[in-house]
Amino acid sequence: RKVIVLGDMLELGSEAHAYHEALGKHLAEKGFSLAIGVGPMSRAVLDILDGTTTAHFPEAKSAAQFLVSALEDQDAILIKGSHGMRLDQVKCFLDDYIKRTATLV
Repeated sequence: RKVIVLGDMLELGSEAHAYHEALGKHLAEKGFSLAIGVGPMSRAVLDILDGTTTAHFPEAKSAAQFLVSALEDQDAILIKGSHGMRLDQVKCFLDDYIKRTATLV
């Protein structure tokens, strides 16, 4: 599956909502199976993703906890958002999850 964790883009000024909607339209064509939004503006993206399972969280830690609970084998994950949204926490949760669950062959 293709999974995206998308945080608000904070530096867009008065056009922020329009840019988030435009991103949603673009992503709708990319075939994501799961989209996780972080922050209030990411809601505009998620609302456009018909046919995609979505989840929305106010902050990165909750999104990260949800992501690791929803993972399936062979998922490809894209994490993108402004640095101020702290999506680095998602990567850290993912790293910890992989270390805990990985099996050596």
